[in-house]
Amino acid sequence: GWNYYFEGAYQWAAAEFAKAAKGFDDKLAEKATYQQGVNEKLAAKPLVAIEKYKEVADRWPRGEMVDDALFELGITYFSLRRWEESNQIFARLIDDHGDSPLVDEALGHYGNTFIALADFDNALDAFNAAIERDAIDPAIRNEITFQKSWMLYLNGEYAEAAPAFLGLFEDEQFVGKADESLFWAAESYYQQ
Repeated sequence: GWNYYFEGAYQWAAAEFAKAAKGFDDKLAEKATYQQGVNEKLAAKPLVAIEKYKEVADRWPRGEMVDDALFELGITYFSLRRWEESNQIFARLIDDHGDSPLVDEALGHYGNTFIALADFDNALDAFNAAIERDAIDPAIRNEITFQKSWMLYLNGEYAEAAPAFLGLFEDEQFVGKADESLFWAAESYYQQ
């Protein structure tokens, strides 16, 4: 399947990974099933990918690919605007696999699912939990801090939003949205 994958023939790669997994229940089958899901998604078949990610999570709940499968499942549900299902999957990943390196990023997506569900209090809680993690990648932390600042602004909490936006503007690692952060900091100060 890998040759097809590297050539961009994802539908064929998915078929080859399915053959590798068929009739087996070992680590190779787990990885092949996960890769089948990845390639089904890349081949624009997200519903088939969902079934493969679910299969990995259900058949190998303690396997080495389960956190990857749950993460991709949450992302895929989110891309299909299935917010509640995405939220539940990210909660499962965070609760059941808290030591996974994917949890930092999952917390950010978890917060975004709450935004999509118009549950702004839980979105802020998820963003705060992500920011408090010492291991979080600075780029992810800054993106989540921006989302949190934006939530504060939307909730009319301008006194808290302004310094948060300004802190991002002053952070040398946060170059992607520095101008936008400065604008929203000024807007927050103006709204006070």
